[in-house]
Amino acid sequence: FTGASLTKTTGDNPVLVGFGATCAQSTLSNAIVYNIDVDGTLEMGTDGIVFRAAVANDNTDCSFVMMTSDLTAASHTFKLQWRTSASGTATTNCGSGEPCNFWVHEVTD
Repeated sequence: FTGASLTKTTGDNPVLVGFGATCAQSTLSNAIVYNIDVDGTLEMGTDGIVFRAAVANDNTDCSFVMMTSDLTAASHTFKLQWRTSASGTATTNCGSGEPCNFWVHEVTD
């Protein structure tokens, strides 16, 4: 998939970022790593959130929710990024009958 990007104007608050989909990895010893880019900075450093399938090329649930630190009151761009941890082919299933969700929600008092 492409274009997993959302822009939201927030106050001086954190936001919850969620993603829901299935994924697969062609090489069992490798993983799929997800991260959220907020205005050009990776929220989870270079480590990200790691998913490993129990069976090569088998779909596994790769859904997650994470919370950012407090943002400044402004417009922010949130981008979903993903990669394979090493060799092999990582697949995120979105479309062609596979549901996929990417959302952002500001946390306020």
